[in-house]
Amino acid sequence: MSQMKEAAEMRRLGVETPIGVVTLIGTKTQLFRVELPRDTEPIAHEVPLLQAGEKYSALMNAEAWLRRYFAGEQVSWDEKAIPDAPAFHRKVYTALCRVPAGSVVSYQELADMAGSPKAARAVGQAMAKNPLSIFVPCHRVIGSNGGLHGYGGGLAMKRALLQHEGAKLK
Repeated sequence: MSQMKEAAEMRRLGVETPIGVVTLIGTKTQLFRVELPRDTEPIAHEVPLLQAGEKYSALMNAEAWLRRYFAGEQVSWDEKAIPDAPAFHRKVYTALCRVPAGSVVSYQELADMAGSPKAARAVGQAMAKNPLSIFVPCHRVIGSNGGLHGYGGGLAMKRALLQHEGAKLK
């Protein structure tokens, strides 16, 4: 599908959550981006709202997933549903999807899990470009000293998501 046609088929859906409105952006079959309330580079304003009656199963499934997540259910995101990304980023996102709720890993541990033990900094760059925050749970990645570092939604949101999951923090 061409990018022009793909952009024309994009829709957005705002979901009220305990952390504020999370905006889902995608086509009928693919979730492409998640924008958090404090997202630093929002594009949602450029994408039409999902209208009543439109059948966008990817957005509806993502909304249901978010509702289950914030209801405290154990949910995981299918790494096959991650949109196109560079090969290394896909390896990192796939590894990250296997980190259970309530757990945290360091950038180094995630690099090891992705099969690239010398790429901890590159893991950080992959986290910064993660288009599916919460679904691909980059909030579960912490510094090697146990401290919270960088998060598109801000560190307070990262802490709130980790506390919601029951993670033990310093």
